[in-house]
Amino acid sequence: MICIASAKDDGMQTIVSIATENGDFKTLLSALNATNLIDTLNWGRTFTVFALIDETFAALLNGTIEALLKDPSAPKKVLLYHVADKRLMAKDVVNIAI
Repeated sequence: MICIASAKDDGMQTIVSIATENGDFKTLLSALNATNLIDTLNWGRTFTVFALIDETFAALLNGTIEALLKDPSAPKKVLLYHVADKRLMAKDVVNIAI
């Protein structure tokens, strides 16, 4: 899933508010909180986040997320790898080679 949001005064919601209201991103929100990225994604800029829903995280072995979050430096790098600091639409990223 791709979420595009802004904390600017342009009427758009923040990534955090979208994820909270949606209800399918509790694991993402926990990871953002544990890695101190909540404020970053509520900052006055536009971001695009490539995020997994809770159902996808549920496929991991029990305790995997908790073990990763004990040292937040590694998951923070992974989370930031999935954040673009601009508005991207699906048509913009569908042909990008990684």
